[in-house]
Amino acid sequence: MFGRLSFGSVRGIPITASSSWLVVVFVLIWFLGDHLFEITTASRTAATLLAAVAVLLFFASVVAHELGHAFAALRAGLKVDGIELWMFGGFARLKEAPRTPGEQFKIAVAGPLVTLLLAVLFLGSAFLIDAGSLGSVAEGERTDPYLAIAVLLGTLNVAVLVLNLLPAYPLDGGVIARSIAWKITGDPHKATRWAATAGLVIGGGLVSGGVFLLLTSDSQADGFALALLGWLVTIAARGSLDAARRQERLDLVTVGAIADPTVTAVDGHHTVLRATDDGGPPGSWIVVRRPTGPPALIAAAAIEEAMAKGQPALTLAELAEDVGDRTVAGDTSLREVAVDPRLRDGGPLLALSTEGEPLGIVTGNTLREAVVLAARGR
Repeated sequence: MFGRLSFGSVRGIPITASSSWLVVVFVLIWFLGDHLFEITTASRTAATLLAAVAVLLFFASVVAHELGHAFAALRAGLKVDGIELWMFGGFARLKEAPRTPGEQFKIAVAGPLVTLLLAVLFLGSAFLIDAGSLGSVAEGERTDPYLAIAVLLGTLNVAVLVLNLLPAYPLDGGVIARSIAWKITGDPHKATRWAATAGLVIGGGLVSGGVFLLLTSDSQADGFALALLGWLVTIAARGSLDAARRQERLDLVTVGAIADPTVTAVDGHHTVLRATDDGGPPGSWIVVRRPTGPPALIAAAAIEEAMAKGQPALTLAELAEDVGDRTVAGDTSLREVAVDPRLRDGGPLLALSTEGEPLGIVTGNTLREAVVLAARGR
């Protein structure tokens, strides 16, 4: 409703959050302030201020976790769009997907490693503050507020670590499991299906556990949180499973199958006048063969324009603009060609057979239509 919050950037990686994230922050400060007031020797005001510090440190830990993923992605040569905070944590947005199982494994494991270090840091600080009082903190007795915060942050990071290592895609543990399955099978889509299915099972288990706590335990807040977490994991896993199935369908359709075959292949030494014989070539494009390099493309409208300008003796090779290689193998899948940067300028691509013969023209519009139909299973 109120736009996005920006917290600057780290090594060019912007850190943002939705304004609704502030609501979660204030709610956490409110409840944690009451908790610290009950278990520590701090006053009500001091407990609220310490709660604010603790919440900010917790979300700083979340940012550090996501920066672990982001830095690993940068080391792999991938582009990172930014880090987004939300009510249950955060996530790193990558512009590019990992290209190998090894890259995905390193990126996925980097975040939990950072969280493990933070857990050791906070719990180690609690030990240094007062090792003898750790038992009383565990039993809920009143204690030093700084010791309570250190134990709390250490415990939260341990919880985040355990949760993220669950083999439920798209949690970090699920991504790690997917990278291993990808390495074993050699099929990233099959690996996603396996990991997402595990996510559905584990998400359902979390929901069931949360409902059980709601019905049998006095800690209804824990039951609600567990059920909500399981529901979110289930939704994310279902989305990942559907995406994997769509990607598989895109791999089954090739560029040659959707290319417009109404093209004419002509040698470059032919003149504009000859190209207009018998009413001109069929279709909107002419493929110009050249002695060296890939064939060029000329729009039929360009030939008509050349005739109108009184240039009938102009050869097609001279008329063709040198726009670089616009060819693509006809057996290229829709998924691969959909990210081809040459389609961004609005120009077409020429699909070629394995023998180098033109199969037809592919434009951005025809590709988008084919992708939509293939993703729907048509």
